[in-house]
Amino acid sequence: MRKLWLFLVAGVLAACSAAPAAPAPAPPSPSPSVSDQQRVLAAMLTRDEVAKYGLNVAQGPVSVLPNETSRPSLGKPCGQRLASDGRISSAAQADLYTSDGDVHLQVHQVLARYRAAGTTTVQEVEQALTCSHDTDAVGLATTVTGKISVPQAPGVERQVAYCEDDPEMGSRHCYVFAAQGNYAMMLDFQAVSRNRADAKKLLDQRVPALTPALETVLSRG
Repeated sequence: MRKLWLFLVAGVLAACSAAPAAPAPAPPSPSPSVSDQQRVLAAMLTRDEVAKYGLNVAQGPVSVLPNETSRPSLGKPCGQRLASDGRISSAAQADLYTSDGDVHLQVHQVLARYRAAGTTTVQEVEQALTCSHDTDAVGLATTVTGKISVPQAPGVERQVAYCEDDPEMGSRHCYVFAAQGNYAMMLDFQAVSRNRADAKKLLDQRVPALTPALETVLSRG
């Protein structure tokens, strides 16, 4: 009996002196979340991508932030502000350019992330194209020549394109709007030349050639 008692005491002492089990390793800390604004900026065309399309960067990409007098907008087809502008959560823009002889081309790129489907914005643009005249950014009258056929970029869910002529400036604007997921993008092409036919010819080449950029940017959003 004494031997059994000594055996039990020894077992208890051994258990008490054993090292406590090591605590389970803490789970890794989640990586910092990327803000919507950072995501939109990162999706914009890089300088190398811009150069691949034979263009140069004039400015950007930069964030488009709301202020006391204005808020981000993807565009104003036929002078109409899009209702979906109020659902933009973040936006960025960039300006590109090139020259081909006497024809000068500027491309204004805007990318926006919405608190809704981006296709709604493109649908609004389509519904707004009922006018025959408009005004450009500096208030000059333009003639809306209507929708143009541009091959839809792969992966893009909805797309529309149209053009306007500015007889006073001898320029032609063509706009392409496209959407995928919660993103929509606008490309504003402006060709300026003393010969309007040369401006039209350049845009007939450049607008379809830059269409793949829509998928590149939208798929990164």
